[in-house]
Amino acid sequence: MSFQDINLYQNGTPIVSPGDTVIVPFTFVSTGIDSPGSRIHAIAPKHCHILAMSVYSPSKVVIAEDGLSSNIINTNGGGWNANRSITLSVDADAPDNTVLSGGSLTYYSSENVPGSSCPLLINTGAEIKPITVSYEKRGSWQDWETQQWIYSYRINLTSAKTNISNWLVAFDNLPAGSEIVNPQTLWVTVLANGTEGTVVLEAPQEGTHIIMPDTILSIDIEIKYSGTDNDVERYSQLYNLIAYDLTEV
Repeated sequence: MSFQDINLYQNGTPIVSPGDTVIVPFTFVSTGIDSPGSRIHAIAPKHCHILAMSVYSPSKVVIAEDGLSSNIINTNGGGWNANRSITLSVDADAPDNTVLSGGSLTYYSSENVPGSSCPLLINTGAEIKPITVSYEKRGSWQDWETQQWIYSYRINLTSAKTNISNWLVAFDNLPAGSEIVNPQTLWVTVLANGTEGTVVLEAPQEGTHIIMPDTILSIDIEIKYSGTDNDVERYSQLYNLIAYDLTEV
């Protein structure tokens, strides 16, 4: 397969505190159909462990027992979604106000030949997070046509100090095959719609939705969960919800 590049999204990562869990978006731009056995190999930065990676079915994620490396393995010979993510936990005793290096993302062909690669870095030192994010569940109902369950949420964003127009919101741990309902009607830019287990939302490019101090900016979103069982405990929560200022990375 021919491929173009693999990079951290907008060449940066959020600034986080030791002990945090963080979703790091990255892009893998490829062309054509890949071969079964090709993979994206991740090595965690120092003082970090890998918790999850976004993955489409029937491909799979294999995470090492120590959480220091993982692979997204293409099992069906399909293409790759360009917008991807990896979820990391930062050790509570990690050094503060520093760059945690030593991590990487690398593409390997089905013949195990390495291709495009980029560093995977984490910045620590956010005693005051630029953006405060919270959520509330607003309701749930069963879709008549598919019998799948839809949950509605409101995500609330406020800024700690200054106006922020270039921002990103993410959460994960969705069952594979779940998805945002009618993403085209949202005013946010949808980078990942939940089908691979992660939702990533970005501020619209025109900069019309600004996060300001002492003013709540809300995102109303509906998720249709895969399967027909209603897992109330799991679906009532948004896992690893994070928001950060892209101008700070």
